Amino acid sequence: TPEDGEVVFADLTYLNFLKPDGLVVDLPFSPLSNDLLTEAEHVKVSSLTGVEIWSFRDFLFLRALLEEKFVISWPEYLDHWRKFLSSEVVSEKQT
Repeated sequence: TPEDGEVVFADLTYLNFLKPDGLVVDLPFSPLSNDLLTEAEHVKVSSLTGVEIWSFRDFLFLRALLEEKFVISWPEYLDHWRKFLSSEVVSEKQT
């Protein structure tokens, strides 16, 4: 994980060689966008973020655990996660 502005990928032009139906998967759990995801969007390649991966895992776990008591849909759950994480990022920047 990059810290203090450390550059992980100096050059992301290799994404230009992905097929349009390719997929960029970013595993770190970070609510913030990064160069990899920005470049994937720029070259119009689908992406899957760490937040989406980890929150989907949690969603499946909660659905299995709570069964019919767990009534929220996957898009709703992801939306709540994103709102929570964005509020956490805002509060961290304020401190």
